[in-house]
This record gives sequence, C-alpha cells and structure tokens, in this order.
Amino acid sequence: MRRAGVERGSAEFEPVSWEVAFDTLEKRLAGIRATDPKKFVLFNGRDQMQALTGLFAKQFGMHNYAAHGGFCSANMAAGMIYALGGSFWEFGGPDLDSAKLFFMIGTAEDHHSNPLKIALSKFKRGGGRFIAINPIRTGYAAIADEWVPIKPGTDGALFMAFLQELIAADAWDHEFVRRYTNAADLVDLNEQSENFGLFVSDPDTPAGNPLFPQNHA
Repeated sequence: MRRAGVERGSAEFEPVSWEVAFDTLEKRLAGIRATDPKKFVLFNGRDQMQALTGLFAKQFGMHNYAAHGGFCSANMAAGMIYALGGSFWEFGGPDLDSAKLFFMIGTAEDHHSNPLKIALSKFKRGGGRFIAINPIRTGYAAIADEWVPIKPGTDGALFMAFLQELIAADAWDHEFVRRYTNAADLVDLNEQSENFGLFVSDPDTPAGNPLFPQNHA
C-alpha cells in the first residue's frame, strides 16, 4: 500500500496486514457501490476464473469487467486445430513422439505450458531436430538445433514463401486441403456483386464436402 501523504508515483510504501488491506478495500468499494457502481472497473489476469469475476461484478452492480484475452495465443490454437484437429496449452500439444523435425514459430520466448517443455526435452534427447524461427535467440530458441532470426513482422512473408515452394514442388496434401480447409474454395472477386469477397456457393449442387454444407465451389 502507498504511504499516506506521499505524492502519487513516488513509490513510497509501507507493509500492512491483510486485515488493514481488506478493511481499506471494503471502505473504498462500499463508497463506490453506494454512489455509482459503474465507476468501478474490474480487470484480472489469466486465472481461468472469469465466470466468478463476472458474477462478482454483476452482484456489485456494474458490467465493467474484463480479463486477459486470447490474442497472444490464438494463432497457436488455430494452427493446431486446423493442422492436428486439437488445441494446445494445458490441453495438448504437437505429437513430438512421432516427429523427427519440429518447427516453432510465433511463440514468445518460453511462453508455453510445462508439458511442452518436457516433451521437447524428450524429443531432443531422442535425436529430433528442433528449428526455432524467432527474431531473438532466448527461451526455446536458445536450445534449438537451428535458429532462424527473421525480422520482426515478417512471419507472414516467410510462410507465404514456404507455401509457394510447397505448391511449386507439389508437396502438399491435396486430399487434406480439399476436405478440411477452405483453400480450395473460390472467392467472388466481382466488385459489383453483393457477395463480393465471399466464397462462391451453389446450393443446387450436391454437397462435395460434408464439412461445408453451403456447397462452396
């Protein structure tokens, strides 16, 4: 807690007991709730308890609550769902037991779950080759067999180059792309069309892919 009577931002504090801290917090929140609950904003970090914090906020009388979002990890989640059919983090990870080569890109330092750290250690001890694509060589990249120091913000360009080479060499899984992705779908590029920018569909033809009942062309 800040020491009473000091200037804000001076970083002068004194230790207090939990009883004093809770008493101070109770008085301040009670005053806000009695006057205008909407003046209180509640934000919490990644604790997987947003349901409880939301319940507390609604009981308090306001809706100004939020929590750590998924922007920092949505890319990994989406990539693994599309590629492997499952998510990641505490709930799963790449199949390193069956892999011989492992690329890692888009992971900040060592920001991942402990199960992956254990699996990666086992993977390397078993002779697996680990390539890290990261602007800086810290965290996971520090133990990589090969480090690719791309410039920040060029991840997309690098993957487009990968895709170009895979297509040129015809080294991609045609059946997988056809059935499980929208890469084979046509996009309406007619700027005068009301469906401009959307996938072309034909509801009168049989569904070629049960995952896309709207019959994308």
